[in-house]
Amino acid sequence: ENYSTQKLSSLINVFNSIVLGLGLSATFWLPAFFEKQFVQTEKAILPLDNFVNQFVRIEEFFKLTWNGFVISHEIGIIHLVLTVLAIISCLVLFKKQRKLSLFIFFGLLLLFISLWMQTIQSLNLWLLFSPLQFIQFPWRFAGISIFLIALLGGSSVQLIKSRKSKL
Repeated sequence: ENYSTQKLSSLINVFNSIVLGLGLSATFWLPAFFEKQFVQTEKAILPLDNFVNQFVRIEEFFKLTWNGFVISHEIGIIHLVLTVLAIISCLVLFKKQRKLSLFIFFGLLLLFISLWMQTIQSLNLWLLFSPLQFIQFPWRFAGISIFLIALLGGSSVQLIKSRKSKL
């Protein structure tokens, strides 16, 4: 196969993945979209003072204790190790494995954006872009963060394995 055929095949796979994701989540977003006039959305948004109190303090990401009664916002030791591994592998192996390193770099960028969206420093964006307020709790971005860390950890291991196999 030539390069353009591989590129087209990759684009088709991405498109199919998006369609599959939208299809699997359609039970949520189709009714939300088509029946919006029947839903009292103003009651779904917390008042501003409650909304602002839901942001995560940066130090809470790294607090390694949990008392069992309060929601923990910590990232976790293994997730921190995987993030550091992703950063190191991206920097060290960038010239040898450029494509995978760029994927890891883009994933790290998305990770830091999702972490930032959980902190009070992103408040202006939450106020400027009002549809974000339907999420209600900024710490719901933690699901995205944890998924990205797992993806980056696996990609980093793959990057290191491919590098070792070439030695």
